[in-house]
Amino acid sequence: MDYLYFDIECADGSHICSFGYVITDPQFNIIEKEDILINPRCEFKLGKYRKEPYIALAYREKQFYAAPSFDKLYDKIGEILSAPNRTILGHAIESDVEFLDKACDRYKKPRFDIRVYDTQRIYEKHTDGANVKSLEKIMEELNVDITQLSAHKSCDDAEMSMLTMREICGATNTEISEYLGECEKYVVDRRHMEISYRGRAIRKFLSNIKRNAAKKDRKKIYIADVVEKIEVEKTREIMHAIYNAGYAFSFDIEKCDYSVTASGDPDPEYPNVKVLNYDRLSEMLGVEVTQNGNVGYTENKSAGNSLKHFFDKAAERKNKNKKKTAK
Repeated sequence: MDYLYFDIECADGSHICSFGYVITDPQFNIIEKEDILINPRCEFKLGKYRKEPYIALAYREKQFYAAPSFDKLYDKIGEILSAPNRTILGHAIESDVEFLDKACDRYKKPRFDIRVYDTQRIYEKHTDGANVKSLEKIMEELNVDITQLSAHKSCDDAEMSMLTMREICGATNTEISEYLGECEKYVVDRRHMEISYRGRAIRKFLSNIKRNAAKKDRKKIYIADVVEKIEVEKTREIMHAIYNAGYAFSFDIEKCDYSVTASGDPDPEYPNVKVLNYDRLSEMLGVEVTQNGNVGYTENKSAGNSLKHFFDKAAERKNKNKKKTAK
């Protein structure tokens, strides 16, 4: 068994310009280390605004532009990620997996089906820390000398991720394989990414619904099926039904008043959250909501509960408020 730590840098916050990695044995001895430069085929934009600090990459732009593009390096990177008996780790790794997904989509390549342990979240677990920390800050807190390493150099950042795990395992006197056995919740895989992408799409139109909903103290509802598997297109009506009935939707089950499951059985992990089945949810919302995401309106509710009606009413409220302000 060996351990791969990888890190990615982007030219503009989206397009990959380097894939760096280190491979170690279980005792954290480095077997292989490489920084693979990639032509991003885009303009370098390393800061959103002029006042923001300019990120200094480890190489000149012309060195990136002289490198092969991602499609030419796809097979090599795939071999690195898919080698047998290999465990993969990385710092704040969801972003890096997303960069890989974008590059694969851009060049019409299959996305990599990988499982990666997030060392940033593992460090938070180890320290009981509530704040997300950069690699440099983690190295400082662990008192690790990184004077020979450069930030924003992918292979060096990958090595810092490795050093994070080395220090954690040393402090706990634990083999890395044993320690990772307790860290499955910090794995980023295809299912995790699809849930993440779904969540973003839902949040986008949820924010619009919340913006147009009347302000009131609303009890919060969490529906795992919405977060994990119901088609995004169907969730619009579910969100609308929730807000139209005077409730709110939340992605955080711990902060919710109600959690909806098919069985409606209590969840011992969240004793303060009341669990509902879909029949009970339907009664509360005044519409029929099924586990696959279908929302059925009764004849007398269909007009009053339509999305168009919802936003028309929101527009009416805004106009009334404008008139009051004008007076």
